[in-house]
Amino acid sequence: MNCLSAILATIIAANACVAAQSALPPLPVVTDPNRRMAPMPEQQWDQKQRDAAEVYKQTRKTPPSWGLFNDLLRVPDAMLASFRMHLYVQNKISFGEKLSALGMLVVLREWGKKQEWTGHAIEAVRYDLKP
Repeated sequence: MNCLSAILATIIAANACVAAQSALPPLPVVTDPNRRMAPMPEQQWDQKQRDAAEVYKQTRKTPPSWGLFNDLLRVPDAMLASFRMHLYVQNKISFGEKLSALGMLVVLREWGKKQEWTGHAIEAVRYDLKP
C-alpha cells in the first residue's frame, strides 16, 4: 500500500465514522444557471477557446458545457493544463477508479465543495456508486 492510498483509506474510514454518527443530509445538485459564474455559451468562445474545447471534446466525447472546465475555458491555457493534470491523476491511480471516485465524493462532501461534488457524483454513477 503506497502512501497516497494509505492516506485515502484513513480519510474514508474517518469520514465513515463521522457520517455514521451525524447522518448528514444529501448535498443538493447544483444546476442553477444564475450561479456566480454561469456557463459560457459556445457562441461567445474565441478561437483559442474553441481549440481547447475541441481537445476536451475529443477526449471526453462531450463538450465542456458546464462545470469546472467550462469555467476554466475563459483562460484556455489554464483549462488545458488543468485538464491534462486531471487526466494524469485520473488515469495513473494505483487503487482503481471506483475507490478513487468514492474518495473524491467523501473528501468533497467533507470540504463542502458542492459544485465539484456534483460533477464527481455524476461520474461516480458510472462506477455503480450511489451518491
